[in-house]
Amino acid sequence: MALILADSERIPYPAGRFNKVLAVHTIYFWSVPRNHLTEILRTMAEGGRLVLGYRPREDPGFTAAFPAAIYHIRTIGETEAMVERSGFRIVETVVRNVGSRSIAWTVAEKP
Repeated sequence: MALILADSERIPYPAGRFNKVLAVHTIYFWSVPRNHLTEILRTMAEGGRLVLGYRPREDPGFTAAFPAAIYHIRTIGETEAMVERSGFRIVETVVRNVGSRSIAWTVAEKP
């Protein structure tokens, strides 16, 4: 097993390599999310599952504390739509509150 540093816009693995992809607190830094999501989709096997963990715009504490100049904070609906437009299917989001914070988990499948 190896740990490789790479950009999610250019993943150094062949198509269909992964069954599962987990990305937590990364979507805020994707100025063009479709580039990252389509590259992730490319590296996933058919039926593979993607899980994105993030604090959504619906969490007022997050939007108040983090500058929009750095963080691209999106709503759950925006996140689900961008995942679907990138080619994933069966896109669903579960929200859990951790103290005063909301954490969204958007789950999708590669067709």
